[in-house]
Amino acid sequence: MQPARITSIDTVRGVAVLGILVMNVIGMAYAGAAYLNPIYAGGAEPANMWLWAVAYVTVDGKMRALFAMLFGASLLLMAESGPAEGATRRHLARMAVLFLIGLAHGSLLWAGDILLPFALVGLAVWPLRRQPPSRLFLLGVIALGLQVAINLSFGMQALAAQAAAAAPDASQAVLDAWASLRSVTYTDPADVARETAMYRGSPGQILAIRHEAVMFARFFLLPFTFFAESVGLLLIGMGLYRLGWWQGGFDGAHYRKLALALILPGWAIGVFLAWRFFVSGFSAPAFFFTDSARVLVAPAVAVGYAALIIAAVKSGAFPRLVARLAACGRMALSNYVAASLLGNLIFTGIGLGLFGELSRPQVMLVVLGIWALQLAWSRPWLEHFRYGPLEWLWRSLARGRPQPFRSPAYP
Repeated sequence: MQPARITSIDTVRGVAVLGILVMNVIGMAYAGAAYLNPIYAGGAEPANMWLWAVAYVTVDGKMRALFAMLFGASLLLMAESGPAEGATRRHLARMAVLFLIGLAHGSLLWAGDILLPFALVGLAVWPLRRQPPSRLFLLGVIALGLQVAINLSFGMQALAAQAAAAAPDASQAVLDAWASLRSVTYTDPADVARETAMYRGSPGQILAIRHEAVMFARFFLLPFTFFAESVGLLLIGMGLYRLGWWQGGFDGAHYRKLALALILPGWAIGVFLAWRFFVSGFSAPAFFFTDSARVLVAPAVAVGYAALIIAAVKSGAFPRLVARLAACGRMALSNYVAASLLGNLIFTGIGLGLFGELSRPQVMLVVLGIWALQLAWSRPWLEHFRYGPLEWLWRSLARGRPQPFRSPAYP
């Protein structure tokens, strides 16, 4: 029973680590507000807008939600894999090392790093690990509701600031307040040119401009747009683990029905939200309001995706693909950071310097290439080694001694 349960979890995690690159790569390839506003990531051409809409409906927020819920499940899995005595000490050590890996990853490779925030959220939810599933779900929904309230508050502030800035006698302070809120979906052309030049520049310039983005991520995005949502997602993932859901503990019909019930309605809502955001001209108020709905829709769609994947694992369908995806999932940390490294080699001045040069379809081809590499290398690696390279480093540092690395079959 245990191998099947591990396979189901690892396969879902493998899909998540591949899928999250669809959104991350936009932040790696383009300047400013491109992550949210497709005009900055390829212009208004039909192909660009359609690719944005598809990603918005099917991927945006969903893969991060999968990652977060699985991270919550993994906290319980790791807690139960060793003796109860010392579980908190082991958890603190694991989160401390993950924090440091995230610190380095964000500063050196990708300002949108989620490892450091996950380490902090992992510490926050740890005291709740013994709660029953019903309470974990309730607390998770409350945390998501808090994030919705925060987003709605920003949306109301943006509407008020927009109206105030439009007044003929608007003061400079009022204009600055609106510019600050507007910046989530709008970037001044001069700032785009500066950011583009620096990311194509020397290593020092790249680190300097990335530091600005990291400061924004750590001191604004983390407390206001990431923390409460992630707490909710981790708690829901923990509740599902307690039910045996991630492990494939329900019959195949349950997973198939749940996938059908969650994915198609979630996509329909996503289409409506994408349309509302589009017709607003990708305005800041519209973003905050549509993102409020996304906070609730994305986890539902993510659970639907997970249900579909677990149903496939249980049925024995696509065994070779499942094996490749499961291997990616077992090496999720290594693959996540490797994608950031490859993104730097492709887009910044330390490599090809293609920052701001490619169309969205071309950037998606880059994603497909990275997926192919990750699917190709993960399984052979695990045939020779027990862990991915960063997974091994994480375990070794958290346990204070080097862990066995090579597979017993390859001494």
